[in-house]
Amino acid sequence: DATLLNHLYDLLDKAIAIDGAAFGYMHLFNRESDSLEIVVQRGFEASFLAIFKQVRVFDASVCARAFRLGHSLAIGDVSADPFLSQFLLLFERHGIYAVHSTPILDPDKVVIGMLSTHFPRHRHPTPEGMLSIAQVASQIAAKFLEYGLLQQSNSNDNNQRSIFSGW
Repeated sequence: DATLLNHLYDLLDKAIAIDGAAFGYMHLFNRESDSLEIVVQRGFEASFLAIFKQVRVFDASVCARAFRLGHSLAIGDVSADPFLSQFLLLFERHGIYAVHSTPILDPDKVVIGMLSTHFPRHRHPTPEGMLSIAQVASQIAAKFLEYGLLQQSNSNDNNQRSIFSGW
């Protein structure tokens, strides 16, 4: 739906502005593939998106780790994070030095996706900034509710829900 996509781009732009980031994307959880899949993005080149368009939830990426944790994860210096060593050349090539990923939660606090912002400098978000980004993530979830795209998980694992059946 073009209207929903416009809302999602607006909310992504809002998150990038609030966080003072240069780039950002929104992943949605796809239970069938156990992955996070980009639905909207700003500022990334195709070579970067080829790597992160679909991220398995058990990967070492910041967004996958935040997904598993169920809360925000901010890496202020990607070169200092041992889990990101496989991505360092890619990050350097694209001028990414810090990453902040925040879960998109449904009303039951179940993860349905991730909102990630990327920075051209080392940066640690403030508690106020993290709260503001969490509020944007809540607004994203509200849009999915408004459009009737949230669905209950079919498994006993109620920590994640997929909205891909209606997307």
